[in-house]
Amino acid sequence: MTRLWIVVFAVPASPALPVAPAQEKVLTVSKDGLSVEGKIETNDPKIKVHEPKFDITIELAAKVYQVKLTGGTKYRFDLVSTDFDAVLAIQDADGQQLAFDDDSGGGLNARLDFVPAKDGTYKVVVASLDPPGAYRLTIKDAGQAAAAKQSKDVPKSSAPAGEIVIKITDADIDKQQGLVPGTKTLEWVVRQHAVKLEGKKTYRIDATPQDAGFDPILVIHDGAGKQIGFDDDGGGYPNARFLLKTTKDDTYKIHVGTIGKTGRYALTITDTANENKVISFQGEIGAAPVPKPVAPKAPIKNVDAGAVPAAGAKYHDKLAADVKAVVYRVKLEAGKSYVIDMTSADTKALDPLLRIVDEKGKLLAENDDVGGNLDLNSRIVFRPPVAGTYLIFATSFGNVGVGEFTLEIKLKE
Repeated sequence: MTRLWIVVFAVPASPALPVAPAQEKVLTVSKDGLSVEGKIETNDPKIKVHEPKFDITIELAAKVYQVKLTGGTKYRFDLVSTDFDAVLAIQDADGQQLAFDDDSGGGLNARLDFVPAKDGTYKVVVASLDPPGAYRLTIKDAGQAAAAKQSKDVPKSSAPAGEIVIKITDADIDKQQGLVPGTKTLEWVVRQHAVKLEGKKTYRIDATPQDAGFDPILVIHDGAGKQIGFDDDGGGYPNARFLLKTTKDDTYKIHVGTIGKTGRYALTITDTANENKVISFQGEIGAAPVPKPVAPKAPIKNVDAGAVPAAGAKYHDKLAADVKAVVYRVKLEAGKSYVIDMTSADTKALDPLLRIVDEKGKLLAENDDVGGNLDLNSRIVFRPPVAGTYLIFATSFGNVGVGEFTLEIKLKE
């Protein structure tokens, strides 16, 4: 499971985020899109945004834009900066967060694909993990709503009768959930959508969360009930996306589940030949509990690394069948930013994964692939909230990697 985001510091989560102060001018997205350039300063107002994976709230220097959006239209938001680690969040008019992203735009840039549930003015929070710096925000209308209106006969999903339990077969989900290798099948609570699709076409299937903490998965069955597709974060975390190439006319069963919190989701199916939307549906998972696989306890090697010197520190170690993680106990200073890199010479054998945990066991940050599919090594830029001892877990994606690695800790310049 590719995770391209980095949490820098956490503050206690609040049940409701404060309404973000926004510019009075309401911006609109034209047919050519919307582009805004600006700069975030260190003393800019701090806005609380919610990181849904770990259900924590982080407070960041930010700018907020009011943007008018059309319900049912898919928009792509890109926040690009060469100066800082970019964070994007979208709030409704009442300040309720609807979407969040850190690094899905490649490198430290942020990208969100968002489908508003209704027409209205939304708040786009442009934030920085390490200000100051300049940025460019672009918003583009994917045009799916207009394309759908051109079709007078848009097939509809059969209404789900409720949540059902299906068996999911996929090696990737074994690794995602930390299961013992060889466990190929899981039972999962999903909602089922039966959709008639034409043969010899390519359809793009998207499941996007409408509630914070909802992390959708897609499971695709053919008319005979055979699983022919699975995806978790193919649309950029936490969105699920699957490209379905049909071989014949059939009624396909599209299942939506969650590996995060229960809640609402939007499901869209688009014919990629003409970008016509075949289906647009909003559903909810929550009437039944979602099974939670239990990860095995991995053998761990502990290293008491002590304080990190001003010149930085570098450690060489290895993971093996009897050592699934190496945990470094390090003393870090408050107010300083540390760059922590875990690299492997053979990322096919050992796909690095980093975690930072405080002494109470609270997870503060995690990173899998710093460069997506182009760079499977891991990097976390971490600013300790307080001085003290922190645990750096050097492990592998899926807990199955073996081989040598290098862990380097240095102060950010």
